[in-house]
Amino acid sequence: MSEGTEHTCRFRPRKKAGAWEAVGTVEQRGWRRVQVCGECGRERLVRLLRPPFLIEERAAFPVSEPLSTEKSRYLAARLLALSEGRRQDVVSARGLSGQVGKKGVTVTEMEGILRGFLMAKYVELRWSLAGERKLLRSVVIVNHRALAEHSAPGQLQKAEDTLSAASTSLVSIGHPIAEQVRALLSEKAIAKNPLLVTCLAAVAIHASTGDVLAERVFSARFLGDSKALSKVKTRVEDLLGPIETLGIREGAAVTLLGGTGAVATEHAKIDLSSWSPFIGLSREASDSLRQVRPPDAGMFVVENLAAFEACCRGEVPPAVGKMILWSAGYPGRAIKRIIELAGAFRHPVWVWCDIDVDGVRIARLLKEVAGGRAIAFAMSPAALRIDSNTRPMTGRAINACRKTLEADPGGFLSDTLGALLDARSWREQESLLGDASLWERIS
Repeated sequence: MSEGTEHTCRFRPRKKAGAWEAVGTVEQRGWRRVQVCGECGRERLVRLLRPPFLIEERAAFPVSEPLSTEKSRYLAARLLALSEGRRQDVVSARGLSGQVGKKGVTVTEMEGILRGFLMAKYVELRWSLAGERKLLRSVVIVNHRALAEHSAPGQLQKAEDTLSAASTSLVSIGHPIAEQVRALLSEKAIAKNPLLVTCLAAVAIHASTGDVLAERVFSARFLGDSKALSKVKTRVEDLLGPIETLGIREGAAVTLLGGTGAVATEHAKIDLSSWSPFIGLSREASDSLRQVRPPDAGMFVVENLAAFEACCRGEVPPAVGKMILWSAGYPGRAIKRIIELAGAFRHPVWVWCDIDVDGVRIARLLKEVAGGRAIAFAMSPAALRIDSNTRPMTGRAINACRKTLEADPGGFLSDTLGALLDARSWREQESLLGDASLWERIS
């Protein structure tokens, strides 16, 4: 029983850190295993103090910048990479030595480089003690910025300048993709990649103009190199979806029209019903249009190509008897011009898109272009739930859906956004094709 108490101490093993002590130009402290009472916190007294099992080491003050070599830069880069996603910036020495060993860096060289990082106060070191043996156990990163600058001199400042320029370029742009990119640029993993940052901002700017460009033309115009886009295209599409829906395509720009109605230039008129199932207009031909006359039933605007073709071939009954226009994702300049020209006849504009956050954004843009005359087709909560043929939403899509709903809770198709958040799934247009009974239920 301990003195002054009414309980018998029950000791349990604990790890205890000692005080920092100066050892030359560094400071060290040891960790020992002790016995502590779980109730009163009293430490059991021992005759002989056990030796520490772990030694922490840090520089008392920065002594000098570490020597920059190819191996030291690689080691710094691997330290940063291995620390990503960890709650504490602690990197296992065993894992680190295994990775740098593949590049010909021996354990002795690694410890020498780390000693240089230690003396510059980039890192702290932890050593395991087993008898007289002293083995490096882990590395604690204390100065990420300095380590990043050492790993790639000048790249950190370049990334910060690029991020600042990209953010500034998007300030006055109200397009949904620009809003999405602004949120993405706040993510650390994206912000440190200058090419990806520049490309994301360029895609947002391009999408807001409504132009359609070939991929290599876009890359040369916005990124300064016709092949630069190919280096980050996969990552950009992971973040924003297919870039062809944003007006960046592998080939030349083309506008597809089908169904009934007519379009006319100053010198010629085209009756769409005479050119089944649809016609394609180049950018120049679209720009030369002077009149777009849909039938009384109105215009039917479709987001995806397969669904557009099915509409033109009469496989989607509600589209029959209407002028059918392929929006190719977010509406570009040619699409907007055709809808605006058709607006002179005040006929309804039906809008059919995927039932997802991008589909809602596209429908809202089309409604704005149509002067409020847009009617959503097969985009209601009921259409989302009509059967189980849906796809799960990603975490990023869920966040985008929530932000879009919060920004305009009473806007066009807000009930669909709410249904998407409840279901955590979305529906492709193509899932409604090939089953005539679905159209009767949707109608």
